[in-house]
Amino acid sequence: MLKQRQKYRPAMLILGALAASCAARSAIADLVVHFDPNVLSTQFFDGSTSGGNIPAIIGDTVGFMTDVRATTPGAAGAGDGWVDAEGSITGLQSRPEIVPHLSQGTVWSVTGGQRLLGRIGASGNTDGVEANFDQNTMSAVVVGRVDASGSGQGYLFDFRDDAATGGGSNANDGFALRYDYASGMLQGVAKQTVNASVAMPTGEWFVASYAWDGAAGTATVNVNTISGFTASNTTAAETAALAPDRWRPVADASGNQGFYGKTGDLMLYNDVLDHSAVASQLIADYFNVPELLINRDSGEITISNANGANLTNVVGYKITSEGGALNPAQWTSIAGNYDAGSPGASQVDPDNNWTELSGPANRTDLSEATFESNGSPSSDGADFLHGNATSLGDAWFQYYDEGGIAAELLFADGDVAPLDVRFTGNGGNPFAYGDLNFDGVIDQADFNGVFLPNYGADTSSLVSNVEKYRAGDLDEDGKITLEDFVRLNNAYLTANPGAAALSLAAVPEPSSLLLLSLIVGGAAFGRRRFA
Repeated sequence: MLKQRQKYRPAMLILGALAASCAARSAIADLVVHFDPNVLSTQFFDGSTSGGNIPAIIGDTVGFMTDVRATTPGAAGAGDGWVDAEGSITGLQSRPEIVPHLSQGTVWSVTGGQRLLGRIGASGNTDGVEANFDQNTMSAVVVGRVDASGSGQGYLFDFRDDAATGGGSNANDGFALRYDYASGMLQGVAKQTVNASVAMPTGEWFVASYAWDGAAGTATVNVNTISGFTASNTTAAETAALAPDRWRPVADASGNQGFYGKTGDLMLYNDVLDHSAVASQLIADYFNVPELLINRDSGEITISNANGANLTNVVGYKITSEGGALNPAQWTSIAGNYDAGSPGASQVDPDNNWTELSGPANRTDLSEATFESNGSPSSDGADFLHGNATSLGDAWFQYYDEGGIAAELLFADGDVAPLDVRFTGNGGNPFAYGDLNFDGVIDQADFNGVFLPNYGADTSSLVSNVEKYRAGDLDEDGKITLEDFVRLNNAYLTANPGAAALSLAAVPEPSSLLLLSLIVGGAAFGRRRFA
């Protein structure tokens, strides 16, 4: 078990550069709002200055935040701008959590239930949002990472419109940027209309910009992700002016739909000028991180440092899977492969021997560490250098649900830092439920090649639910029965409109198989029991 984080060294290394970066980003006359979760002095734990951590620290939930350009950060209602956890919503579920980011220091983690509110008018002021955004020319630059586990529409921000298109007031989607899970599109919205949108993968850091030029009747959305994916879309747009009376980050204006994932800088402008230089700076800031890559096609897990600075003095790591999707039998650990006893081009620790900490039957944890010392923390441990990748083997069980996987590194001085987990392969998409042979389609091969040979089997001896599913136990209840067939058939018909249903006509019912096993002493059924 790796120790909990006591301090966060990578954040300390970039504080000086960060101050210069923030100043440079804010030196634009038409920048109206700039929230940056990395600037801890602008964030407060309890929603006021009367208690809690001031400023906040990693692990806190944010109840109150000011604009990074604030001359009096922490002064609620000051003209420097602020947002807070809505007073009518009690409990920490309304607050985003401050979590580490290896190059930026800190970001927000949001899980769909956070409802920070930026009021406008007498009750609060965000650099004059109400006056500055009573128009039809607006733009935004945002940083985020969409979790694949979300649903519905995940809002990065939204302005409530007091003059909705078609009449009425207090309407959502006055000016908003959101991720639509059903279509996989990042959508720029103005005046209750999706004006421009681009396809965008989940599970990757992105920098996006959205410009609504109602005066010209056009809108543009651009996005860049850490994997190199880029997309841009310009379309016709609404022309009527916005009349905002409140707004929210990480949620829609009514607070009913939140964002799922992580968020960084949020910058709002009352113009449609070229802010590509700002976006480029944010790309350099946020994409400069190592990652844990998982290849869907092969199951290979890799510590990749294609973008980040050198990671040195790593004395341990931990990979966890809530669903039990890790395969220790295929794990290529540092111990015995890349440590002191394993010289070669792929060696990451030439001085220390490593020890596997997780057991051979553990499907939820792959951990290892070195307990040797060279006399100084600065010379202990493994080095994962910029541009290099270290394969940990095909240690991921292919599965349709990619959630619940996390990774962290332990440094020689006691720091613990997270690794972002990113999936690759299968055309950029998770495997569909029912794709039992994991070839990217649900077809007869899943039925004939995986399900039928195992129909009627007892899967209760398999260690994890992931392994049960992979054998054809789609409801993961310890046996492959008619219920599993119904689930597979439904998935097959959904994926193949107009196709004939799958058939079990030639296969005895599980109850018949049980009777047969009793007659012949269990031989027939026994052959289908998993080790």
